[in-house]
Amino acid sequence: MRPDCFERSFGLKVVLNTVDPLNLRSIDMRTFEELTLHTRRQASRGASLNTFGVNIAQDLLRAVTGKPRDEAFARRVSGADAVVLSASLRFDELGHKCAELLEAYSSERYRRDFGFVDQIQKIADPEVAEELNRMLIERLQTGDLSLIHLAPPEPVEWEAIEGFTYSTEHHRAVHDDLEVDDLLATLNNRWPLSLSRLRRHRIGVKYHSVEQPIEKWTLYDAIVAEIVRDRQVYVLSGGHWFEVHERFADRVNAIVSNLGSKTFRLLPARKGEHEPIYNERVCSSNGYVLMHGRKAMPAEGTQIELCDILTPDGKLIHVKRRSRSATLSHLFNQGVVSAEALVYDEAFRSQVREIVAQLDPETAKLIPAERPNPSRYEVVFAIIGRRAGNWPLSSLLQPTEPQEQCRSPTTLGLSRFCSSN
Repeated sequence: MRPDCFERSFGLKVVLNTVDPLNLRSIDMRTFEELTLHTRRQASRGASLNTFGVNIAQDLLRAVTGKPRDEAFARRVSGADAVVLSASLRFDELGHKCAELLEAYSSERYRRDFGFVDQIQKIADPEVAEELNRMLIERLQTGDLSLIHLAPPEPVEWEAIEGFTYSTEHHRAVHDDLEVDDLLATLNNRWPLSLSRLRRHRIGVKYHSVEQPIEKWTLYDAIVAEIVRDRQVYVLSGGHWFEVHERFADRVNAIVSNLGSKTFRLLPARKGEHEPIYNERVCSSNGYVLMHGRKAMPAEGTQIELCDILTPDGKLIHVKRRSRSATLSHLFNQGVVSAEALVYDEAFRSQVREIVAQLDPETAKLIPAERPNPSRYEVVFAIIGRRAGNWPLSSLLQPTEPQEQCRSPTTLGLSRFCSSN
């Protein structure tokens, strides 16, 4: 059946409008990132949404199974695109039941308990997707790249990678990173820019251990873009367009704008500069302690870094190149995990103190043997990305080098991550 011949998520909406929110049995989720992660979680008995660990900012509900509020409607109901229900019916009651299902689909009752499903939705209308693709091509052609970048659409082992290649390039040069400018240069030289070519040509990965690059993804799949059309925000990720609800986008922007921030300047990053080299340059220029690659073992878990850069006044700086949401999620998780280990894990503190003492004995005094006061520290997230006037929302740095910049849009007190001071 053609995708435009049926109502997508019909069954899901029926279920969300009829199910008892405290009697859910199974949830299928799709994580909203460049790599789509499918998960299914089931409960041994009816449970609430919180039991399934849904992240309402990232997870898209794909299917839900549960017990309806009205037992006369069905004993159990499941829904994704189609709806499946368990009920006792006579053949002559099928028409009435179909009318009930259509009425349930048209209801907006789901917004009481599941309103977050409207925040991010995959575009089902091919005409809208076609218009967004046209706008994408137009921006690439005119060089309007402020909200467009390239990123691997799946996790990669960066330590094993030498670089990337484009099938549109005659000599298949190996590029250190995926850059829109490099891609456009190959297209302009040999191939007119078009959607069909973006979907046909591929990106190769050159591994250190392999002589020839291995083609991995289409150019289109590696494009991450944000387009505003009629005041509506759309995001291209992993080869699919998603619609971000306007109120949700406004709410996120408002939260970020209101974050307490302090001006903290870091050196601007150079084009193509990898994080380890950037970290070394910052530390040598400012007298900071280079912690990148130096790991300690918490009492539980695997080895982790305290941070990438440690300053004498207690700033724990974590640096990442902006590529995709999964990478930034990993960055923020690093900050939380290391901060909690610093406060609560004596064994971790002891190892970190020894590491820092070998590099800078004076700075090692920041790491006491006893539990430290979290208010003495700040966690700084420094993100390397192409200069853009509206990203991040706070503009704290005015770098002199035009290519890229490293911004620390906010510094979060360590006590934000910990339950007490």
